[in-house]
Amino acid sequence: MDTPTVADPLDAALPQTAPQPPATAQQPNAIGQSFRDLPQYETVEIGDEAAAARTQVDFYKGRKNITDRLAVLDLKRIQAARRHFHDATKGPVICRSSFRRTTTQGPDGKTLYNEVMTKKEGCCEMLGESSKKFASPVVVYATDPKGAFRKPFSFELKIWVFGAKIFQTLQEVHKEHDLATHDVKVTCTEEQYQNMTIVPCAEAMVAHAKFQAEYGVALKNWLDAVHSELRRAIGRDVPDDEIRKLIGEAPTGAAVAASGPLPGASLDDLLG
Repeated sequence: MDTPTVADPLDAALPQTAPQPPATAQQPNAIGQSFRDLPQYETVEIGDEAAAARTQVDFYKGRKNITDRLAVLDLKRIQAARRHFHDATKGPVICRSSFRRTTTQGPDGKTLYNEVMTKKEGCCEMLGESSKKFASPVVVYATDPKGAFRKPFSFELKIWVFGAKIFQTLQEVHKEHDLATHDVKVTCTEEQYQNMTIVPCAEAMVAHAKFQAEYGVALKNWLDAVHSELRRAIGRDVPDDEIRKLIGEAPTGAAVAASGPLPGASLDDLLG
């Protein structure tokens, strides 16, 4: 008696041919790394902004009561920096002040992490408090409002900028479901502040052999090209003199420094 053939569930989603994401002449970087491998830094520096190659990117934003299916890519090089918001600056501004990690014990016994300023720069004097943000490239699959694949299969490549709460949720998901091998379904519960619920999928389409055969090389090249955009996705580097002009403030005195910044930071330092 012949053994019945079991259809691969991904065959229905993946077409034989489809448009590829844009490729660039860059050296591909590895994808599917662990959050534990994040570089050791407080605020990411990625070189001379003027010399960095520009590439066309879109930003991912959740829509209220809509579930999207995403693949969080290039986990080893997620970027993090603190930024300011001010009506006069026409967009977020990177914070240049220095911070160090502090830890406390929560009521449930878990270790809580925070950041304390050790050196205050002019941006904080003029723009107030900053907040920690993260930027990651993602694959956004074409799905229906409940997160099920649409036919024909397609996807978009975008940058997702999110705060410490979402980053911590992704960490918790990653402990049980490696994000290198699991997509996530993201449901936006509040659109203005991008409050979301995140649950893992059974598998990652990007890790599937059929997907890699069709899109793998171009996807890796796009990741390498878009890396230089991640810091700019969080905010602009704006000198103090330009900030003063934008907000119409007279020059202030020198910033007060407490103690020097720590030379490095662990993954937990990225939470704040």
